[in-house]
Amino acid sequence: MRPELVIFDCDGVLVDSEAIVIEIEADLLTQAGFPMSIDDCADHCVGLSWPDVMAMLETRFGRSVPPGLSSEIQEQSLAAFPKQLQPVTGIADLLAALQTARCVASSSDLDRVRLSLELTGLTESTCASISASTTARGGSDDHCRTPKAPLDPHRR
Repeated sequence: MRPELVIFDCDGVLVDSEAIVIEIEADLLTQAGFPMSIDDCADHCVGLSWPDVMAMLETRFGRSVPPGLSSEIQEQSLAAFPKQLQPVTGIADLLAALQTARCVASSSDLDRVRLSLELTGLTESTCASISASTTARGGSDDHCRTPKAPLDPHRR
């Protein structure tokens, strides 16, 4: 039986962004007095939303994360993406061969997901993007579509 919908994570599955962001996070967190190596960030930050990262840092270091740090990490990451961001090897071929509806779910900000897909040429290969930043349960800016009929990504 073929699935009606395939849901892809963005970072590390569709686009190879994790190494870029981890390096920036480690640098900026360390500068802000939260010493984190690249390995620490890989082990403790990958896959988490920024509020979850802040909670982990506050627990680990016993103090609040400075306001604006999240924005700085986001700005530097987005600035690095046009020069460094690549699709994950083989993902474009897989998406081209996939004959079912698909969407993207991510803990990243929706604007970052959209930019990542655009920069790597994957926008046309995906449809709806669901982000932790849109709603507590995830949300969608569109519906996934197949050539035959619309498919609502929220349908169970």
